[in-house]
Amino acid sequence: MNNRQYDGKLLELRQIGSSSSMPQQGGIRSYQVVNDGTDDQFILYGYSRSVARTTITWIFIVLTVGFLRLIFYWKPHWFLQCCCIRADLAVCQYVLLKDRYKQWYVETVLTININPNPNDPNHSRNSIPANPSGIGSLSEQQQQIDDKDIHRYFINKRWSYVWEEAEYKFTKLLGVEHNVKCDYFCQIRPLTVEQRAQKKIIFGENSIGLRLTPILHLLIKEVLSPFYIFQLFSCISWFADEYVAYASCIVFITVVSVIVTLREVRKNERALRDTVHQSEVTTVVTYNPETNEGIC
Repeated sequence: MNNRQYDGKLLELRQIGSSSSMPQQGGIRSYQVVNDGTDDQFILYGYSRSVARTTITWIFIVLTVGFLRLIFYWKPHWFLQCCCIRADLAVCQYVLLKDRYKQWYVETVLTININPNPNDPNHSRNSIPANPSGIGSLSEQQQQIDDKDIHRYFINKRWSYVWEEAEYKFTKLLGVEHNVKCDYFCQIRPLTVEQRAQKKIIFGENSIGLRLTPILHLLIKEVLSPFYIFQLFSCISWFADEYVAYASCIVFITVVSVIVTLREVRKNERALRDTVHQSEVTTVVTYNPETNEGIC
């Protein structure tokens, strides 16, 4: 897809979005524009697994002795398009993203249940009460999240995108403080223990989790790059033609190159982890419905 086609698709999707957020009767909506007009704007396509396509694809992978799978490793969106079919965004299992820089991303649509005990009579549906004073209000996204127990979402570049049935589209998950004045939080009661646990499930830990990638994973990722695969086939060819000395030198240089690259990657990961590593102690106020008071 070139720039003209990309811009044409954006115009088409904007026209669809401005006319109606819901698909017409009997039709499906398998794509949309996300973060329209921003630097992280991308087009999203919905896909679902096809047993027939998957079977045929793996037959060809076996016939090519895994070489086709290696190509799919370099181009994961090709693998998705071969194994899956376009599906409505409301029921899709995977999403294919194409940003304005022509980069492709394949993400899995996940499902979470923020209420493990749906039959619990003490389950509170609204996580944050409405503001009687009219000082701001929760966004529609937050209200929909509070009104549902099961949510569909996917993660791209550490951002979560949740499915909103009312708007019939995926939207970026924003914080509770989005478009809400600070006075709003001063006049409402704190969250209960259950409500706090629900928010933790949706938004995750309030931390930047930077873990060191295992050496074996880094090694496999580095060796499976197109450059080293080409080097491997070249060395096999030279060894077969009895250019032992020349091929051995290439193998030695390649091994040294891989070791140096792995050391640099691990060094950069440790430096980044040490840079962002910082902790603070905070006080959390929890609402006790029995005493109608907040506890620290």
